[in-house]
Amino acid sequence: MSRPKRQLIMEDGVSFDWWTHIGTESERYRSTVYAGISNVLYRENVFNNPINPYELVTGKANSLEGHAIDAKENYWGYPGTVSVASGKIRDYHDYKYLIRVDYVPVLESNASLVEGDCPAGWFQIGRDEFKSCFLYSGAVSTYMAAVKFCQEMDAFVPYLRVDDNRQKQLAKRIDDIIHMRTNDNIDRYNTFTLLTLRF
Repeated sequence: MSRPKRQLIMEDGVSFDWWTHIGTESERYRSTVYAGISNVLYRENVFNNPINPYELVTGKANSLEGHAIDAKENYWGYPGTVSVASGKIRDYHDYKYLIRVDYVPVLESNASLVEGDCPAGWFQIGRDEFKSCFLYSGAVSTYMAAVKFCQEMDAFVPYLRVDDNRQKQLAKRIDDIIHMRTNDNIDRYNTFTLLTLRF
């Protein structure tokens, strides 16, 4: 898959910049994810981009927020240890003015993130020729923004017919994901549905 030289996917306070993120002091930190706010949850992701020296870079801490970024249970690359993860995160432990990241425990491998024929982080619904890979993204979005997001992922917004029996499976999986995330810290996270489908 070829990707343009610079591709940005933006949400409030979070930038998924696949090539280079430029910090607030115009310093260059090559990272996969830049988080400028602390009320962010990253769970069950594969952070293993060999192009970037950092996978997660945080912005300046705001004394009013007082939280750490929750990045527990992610795979940070071989050999799947805490020291590998800490080397790929630029946060409070590097410079005291940055937002802190809680990343322990880490996943020792990405095997638990791979489901069926789907890439890590996507989940599979259906069987045989009716199987599809779905990606749940908890975010508020307009329809056109959702379409654009899915196109950037080389996928599309799913349309399921009323009689498609994958609807119940899909609804249950999303419900499970939402409950897992909200049970972690009900006061910090609100979630909405944006789905992307890949065949």
